[in-house]
Amino acid sequence: MAKLFLGLDSSTQSISAVVIDCDRRKVVYDKSLNFDQALPQYKTQNGVLPSRNPLVKHSSPLMWANALDRLFAVMKKDGVALGNILAISGSGQQHGSVYLNDQAAGVLANLNPKKSLVENLRGVFSRKTSPIWMDSSTAAECAEIPEKARRHQSHGHGHRFRHVRAVHRPANPQVLQDRAEGLRPNHRYCAG
Repeated sequence: MAKLFLGLDSSTQSISAVVIDCDRRKVVYDKSLNFDQALPQYKTQNGVLPSRNPLVKHSSPLMWANALDRLFAVMKKDGVALGNILAISGSGQQHGSVYLNDQAAGVLANLNPKKSLVENLRGVFSRKTSPIWMDSSTAAECAEIPEKARRHQSHGHGHRFRHVRAVHRPANPQVLQDRAEGLRPNHRYCAG
């Protein structure tokens, strides 16, 4: 039995799998699925959902789940011995945020292997789209973060902040923006 290791990479435009045979120290499988081509129902352009606002850059977390399912189906069809995979390493696009609701923990703890990831995860996201690293719609929130930090410090709370600055792409300004738009504060934010 071959000792296989699987590497997965989910980027802005695609998901890729590389399988390495440890004993032979050789890549035995390498496949990528382009989101636009493999999953046209999500209507992405280069992996990004179209928006009227050029600053908003989002993708569908269900698309990512669907792509992972599709990739494993292709691997199985291509003859990859999935049962021989000993370890999986994953990497993803930088600064993507997925928003989970109160039901997510229970659903994730009880995934049904007879259903697709999309079927299992439908209903666990508190928003249908996820901001990705290209999003720069949070200018107001980026200005608010250092101001709040300075105010907090001036009242004798917390650490001394020097040169506090916020940038568009991490999840922090997105969370502030979502709260301003009425997203419930008890939703869970998963940032990568």
